[in-house]
Amino acid sequence: ELKPAVEGIREIVLRHNVHMKLAIKKNPEPSETGPSRFATVKSGSFTFNLETNQGTFKDDVRVYHPTSPQHADTLQCDTLELQFVRKDETGNTISDATPQTGHSSGKLTFEELIATGSTVTLISEENQFTGTMTRLLYNEATKTIVMQDQQAVRIFQQSSELQCPEITINQDQEGRLQTVFCKGVGFIKHRDPASGQLLMAAQWVDHMKKSTDPESGLEMVELEKDCIVRKPDAEFALAAHKIRLWLKGELPSVKQSQKVKLPGSQSDSEDSQKMQNKIDPHKMIAEQDVAIYSPQLRGKTRRLEVWFDEETKPQSAPNAPIGVMAPRSLTPVKHAAFAVEDSLPAQQQQAAGSPTGRVNTAQNGNTRIPAKQDATAEPIMVVAELMKIRLRKNDIGKEEVTEVWTEGNVTVDQFNEKQDQPLHITGNQLHIQNKGSNDQILHVIGSPAKINAQGSQIEGEHIYLYRLANRAEVQGKGLLLLPVRGGQKAAGGLLSGAEGITKENSLASTMTSDADAQDNLLEIHWDQEMIFDGLTANFFGKVRTNLGDNRLRCQEMEVILSDRVSFTEKNPSDQKPDVHFITCRDGVEVESNEYLDNRLVGIRRASFWQMNVDQKTGNAEARGPGWLVLWRRENPEKTTSESKVSQANLPQKTESDSWNYTRIDFNGKMAGNVSQRSTTFDDRVQITYGGVKRPLDTIDPDRMPPGAGSMRSNSLKLIQHDIDGQKKKFISMLAKGNAEVEGNTLIKNKQTPTSQEFSASADTISFDESKDQYTLRSFGNRKATLRRYSPFRQSPTRSVSQQIEFSPSHDRVTLHGVTEIQGLP
Repeated sequence: ELKPAVEGIREIVLRHNVHMKLAIKKNPEPSETGPSRFATVKSGSFTFNLETNQGTFKDDVRVYHPTSPQHADTLQCDTLELQFVRKDETGNTISDATPQTGHSSGKLTFEELIATGSTVTLISEENQFTGTMTRLLYNEATKTIVMQDQQAVRIFQQSSELQCPEITINQDQEGRLQTVFCKGVGFIKHRDPASGQLLMAAQWVDHMKKSTDPESGLEMVELEKDCIVRKPDAEFALAAHKIRLWLKGELPSVKQSQKVKLPGSQSDSEDSQKMQNKIDPHKMIAEQDVAIYSPQLRGKTRRLEVWFDEETKPQSAPNAPIGVMAPRSLTPVKHAAFAVEDSLPAQQQQAAGSPTGRVNTAQNGNTRIPAKQDATAEPIMVVAELMKIRLRKNDIGKEEVTEVWTEGNVTVDQFNEKQDQPLHITGNQLHIQNKGSNDQILHVIGSPAKINAQGSQIEGEHIYLYRLANRAEVQGKGLLLLPVRGGQKAAGGLLSGAEGITKENSLASTMTSDADAQDNLLEIHWDQEMIFDGLTANFFGKVRTNLGDNRLRCQEMEVILSDRVSFTEKNPSDQKPDVHFITCRDGVEVESNEYLDNRLVGIRRASFWQMNVDQKTGNAEARGPGWLVLWRRENPEKTTSESKVSQANLPQKTESDSWNYTRIDFNGKMAGNVSQRSTTFDDRVQITYGGVKRPLDTIDPDRMPPGAGSMRSNSLKLIQHDIDGQKKKFISMLAKGNAEVEGNTLIKNKQTPTSQEFSASADTISFDESKDQYTLRSFGNRKATLRRYSPFRQSPTRSVSQQIEFSPSHDRVTLHGVTEIQGLP
């Protein structure tokens, strides 16, 4: 209590070398280890105004307050103002001064402290705290501390550094820290106590707030506007409009810091690691224009959630495959480039010198920092509306991205300068597991999700990509697009297994050879599942494939390529794989069309139980029961102006538009070879052939028109062969085992062409199309039999012989080893 000796005194002034001892605690009992009750103030002068109850220290003010026998808190400033209030015995504030004295009576109680100066320095040795500013305010009633500096308040505590123009600290009545609010452009850094290496840094433009999360009880740091958080040791950085960071642990005290330096203690590096772990980040949430950087991952999103060193994945992250989500509209995400170099001080100086006091930003609204490139890493770029990431420390204590969950219009691109068409993924959701260099597992969910890599494309609702194993899997419906060489030949001939007997190798062969030398796109659809390891692809459930004008359907398919397609390494752009081997099972159906100068010249339809095609050797094999139907234009090279104009209409009924029809049914095996131009059918084989007016017209074996025939046998072999001097390719057939043939032919060597039906049976029957001749043979005691039915005779002409040669169009018969002739020759 101040009791002036003379009434009417308004002000007390001490002019020089002031040395004052103030009692700052009420406890009168001295303590040898705790903070002292008294603080010492030294200054050039001191003034106390009795009307305002304000004391002012000026000129090199120094405050010294011991907190332990070895440590003390100190304050240095140019001016120190102490505001007091008078209270009566009951503790009520006395605000009115008496007219006689000009001041109030009662006990003085400290209310507020204001320290100003060109440099105000506050030091706490025990807490390893140092702060510099131009203005410091402390209010005893609210326990609030405000530090201000137009340039930047600078705070150093142990291994942490904080800079901001204004910092407000709120405490409870017991003096425990509640919130720290940093207003304006600023940054905070934390370094390794032993090495000084930067462990974590954060910067912002609007404000930073540090408080305790009421739900988790962890410290929470909130950053607002153009924020960047970096962990250089993990090469991790994050930029966003708003960032919230949860921290676990606390800074070690000075006693712990000194303990690690005592003789016999652990190594400095181990101790520093322990101290670092005391303030490890727990989780982080970033919102609005979020950009992320790490050696394994770059990303852009509207919301990001990061878990640090979590043992279990976050509850809000996807677990098993998630149901397909409807695509949501995504506003463009601003791009940001930044790296992990320690360049914050330079940026802070730039911000302080700018007219607005804010960090200069690029046109897109995010702070730009030169990106640091890794010469060996192959990072991926992820864009999504929502992204969730887990960081985990590896064996050497370095944090790495271990898992990523994304939702909403997801796109993924792989950074690889060596690849012309790097990995590109799109979908509604994505889950990435990172296990090391090029060892990532990707699960893409979409409607459909898509993976593009080096010209190939995979589509499906659930796609799994195992990069290290070089394997892709699709659960449910999907599509595979794969660039291959020589695809027209593979699909056009080998898929039907009958190229050697159906294709006219004149102008059509030249056209097909040119197509075989070109790149084609293999298209395969399925309904159940696909597994592809880059070399072998297996498809299940209603499999459909398209390659040019060739289509194939089955329940199961296996495709083996000539060269492996890599999902991680560059594939030579000039080397595309061949379709080496194809196996189809269960309900195999084949459709193939052939064109010459945009004119349809051939159609193939087939159905098998199983089919194997070897592109390398030219072998094709199918297992029945099955059938094969072929339509060939009679004169594929001839066109008329009328037919060219009418390509969109039905074929013209002219000689040039007549078609040859062939249908083969079998129950056993079909084997063919493109190079040898031959195909063999086994087990209850029947072939029906003849001329039709239009493609897709058929011939009924029980009602055959003139020029048609039907042959049955245990096995059948068809061979395509050339005749010197003729462009047309001719077919030869050889039927073995219980061979029978029926036909209806038009006899040409008579003045009036007459149709004649015939039938024959033998052990073997061959037919040579170039000679229009059947050859019937039987062995042992068995005989070949030929019957010819003339409309002018009631009974047929019957010929029985060991060998019979018969030309239907000329009605010419040659018998060898004849045993019976009935009727006219």
